[in-house]
Amino acid sequence: MDKNEKCMNLPILTRCEKYFTDKDEKYLCDKKIKNWTKLFYDMELEDLNYMQNIENVLKKSVSQLTRDDILTKMTFLLRADRHGGNRFATAVSDGSFEALCYQLHFVVYFQKGD
Repeated sequence: MDKNEKCMNLPILTRCEKYFTDKDEKYLCDKKIKNWTKLFYDMELEDLNYMQNIENVLKKSVSQLTRDDILTKMTFLLRADRHGGNRFATAVSDGSFEALCYQLHFVVYFQKGD
């Protein structure tokens, strides 16, 4: 499976609005996040050079991101949470991560990645 096919097989991680306020929703979201994250890493979609690439990516709006930009930003958000940043959880809660997922599918489907 090539990188574009892997990206298309990555599910949309939908918004968890009450992640920080509702214990039951947090439990369900944590399970969904864990499954999504495992799939992301199992398919080797992470950007191993995300620290070098993230500065340019953060300057762009979601609609300007390429496939590899999106994978860089996803990796950055996932790794930031490992260091206690809560960036990933916040992005899932506020819907910005869902927007990244939709943009990834859009870019790969219509523009065939990079």
